[in-house]
Amino acid sequence: MNQVNRNDRLGPVKREFVQFFVLLKHFTVRLLNNDILKYENQKRESLIVLLTILAVAGGLVSAVLLMPYVGGMLGYTFDTAWIEKSFFITLSMAFTGIISVLNWDNMYLDEKDYLYLSGLPVKTNTLYAAKFFSLLVFVGMISLALNIFSTLVFTLYLGKIVNLNPFYDTGVFGFGLVHLVSGFMANLFVFMLVALIQSVLMTLLDTRRFKKVSMVVQAFLLMGFISVFAWFPKVYSSIDTFKESVSSFVYYFPPMWFVGFYEQMVGNYDFVFKPLYYIAGIAVVLMCDLYLLGIPLSFRRFSRASVVTGRGSKLTGPAVRLKGWFDSRFLEHPLEKAIFYFSLTTLGRSRRHRLHLVVSLALPSAFVATELTVLALTRGWDYFKGFDILSAAVPYVLYVFLIVGFRTVVLHPVMEEANWIFRMTELNSPVYYLRGLKKAFFFVGALPLFVLLLLFYIFCWGVIPAFYHSLSAFAASFLLFELFFVNYRKMPFSSGYVPGKANIKAFWFLYLGGFAAWVYFLSKLGIFLLENPLYYFIYYMGIYVLLYLVREYRHRKLKGFRFVFDEEPEPAMLSLGLDV
Repeated sequence: MNQVNRNDRLGPVKREFVQFFVLLKHFTVRLLNNDILKYENQKRESLIVLLTILAVAGGLVSAVLLMPYVGGMLGYTFDTAWIEKSFFITLSMAFTGIISVLNWDNMYLDEKDYLYLSGLPVKTNTLYAAKFFSLLVFVGMISLALNIFSTLVFTLYLGKIVNLNPFYDTGVFGFGLVHLVSGFMANLFVFMLVALIQSVLMTLLDTRRFKKVSMVVQAFLLMGFISVFAWFPKVYSSIDTFKESVSSFVYYFPPMWFVGFYEQMVGNYDFVFKPLYYIAGIAVVLMCDLYLLGIPLSFRRFSRASVVTGRGSKLTGPAVRLKGWFDSRFLEHPLEKAIFYFSLTTLGRSRRHRLHLVVSLALPSAFVATELTVLALTRGWDYFKGFDILSAAVPYVLYVFLIVGFRTVVLHPVMEEANWIFRMTELNSPVYYLRGLKKAFFFVGALPLFVLLLLFYIFCWGVIPAFYHSLSAFAASFLLFELFFVNYRKMPFSSGYVPGKANIKAFWFLYLGGFAAWVYFLSKLGIFLLENPLYYFIYYMGIYVLLYLVREYRHRKLKGFRFVFDEEPEPAMLSLGLDV
């Protein structure tokens, strides 16, 4: 009551300030709780650890880039330092782009904000301002983490050049401040660019179509930002040539805008950097203005649209007969059918689970696409007509990440509190549960990937070799799936999840070595089979025998077991079994 009376005594201006800071904190915390990284149920130290990792990584990358300046290597002077700055700014912008895509749902005010805040005595201008400044705070946190050590490194390594070079107007402190401001502007531009893409989609599409299309757009944006880490180091060696020839790349590549801003602010008045200085400023201001225009548009659209109720469409006519034929041919047991449709429905409705699956495939897809594009540009499309190991390795790399992503996704519960229905209806038939889950993986992930790979190899090798190699990789994926799920004891999407069971920190070298051995061995074997097709019979017989052995091992091990619904974390102290 005293708190309410105190708020009533506040003046209107002071009340708006209080509301602004409360909303600012609320929106900033929401940005830290995206669909991939959640800190709600974890300690605050988790966020501190992540920011520390970013800071250390930024410092290490900067130190490696600027090491030649400390040694005084020939050719590394004040007029070449912009090349190292372009490398660092490009990677930091790519990383910020990945974070912005993961925060896709928190870019603008959403349905929950409309339902909870529209009825409160809060002015819309206060609401919009708090949302905008929360993005500035969030981007500022990322930029500070990435640049806090890199600023020290750039200032210390280039400080001598700053003091001795007559072309630099700033002192050491000013140089460090310019580094921070340039990094913040570059990261803010990327964040606002992703927000602009989302705003355009929200304007052109209704709520239902927007939710479907946004996932596809997120996947392509993730692949694009991740691919920067693969292709830019290849372009990095030629970036000086682009500047000297005043190539259009300099003016169309956004990181170069902020390099130009950086150089102009420290006093390097090269004629190439002067227009980039103005482009950087205009780009950031324009993106912020467009975002401010998009906030009310995204908020008001909920007043014209009813809240999505999740109404499903009923199957009629041929669709019913097709579903009946599909169930009778592929889903033999009622349990198998139940788990199959439960898995499909969960992936169809849970955006968080779909995003986890997309992220697991975005990384390998981006690097594979980048390497293939570089090969096509450097060696020509005729290079892919032959059976090379890189092209042959593509399906094995993608299937590994797809299966790992699927294995991780099914462990995360949709709503752990609702798993009581599975506890009550659990039957001692684990084989049917796993079959339903395996067939869901087949139709959702493995089969679409098989079709895409088949089309790619048809373009490269022709129909017959493409079918042979795609089918052999497809068969190997089933063996890998069985290996990954050999000890699976969870009800999919329903059991409790405790992170850290894989213990990647201790066994990462084993995982990496196993992945490399799997891909290399099967790629070489795939090329051998393409050149000697008569051996495919032996290959498939080997796959069949291994599948049989793995399944028999799993059936014996899981005989009579009960599903695990509540998982406890590993104990901090292990007993030596010395009880007397």
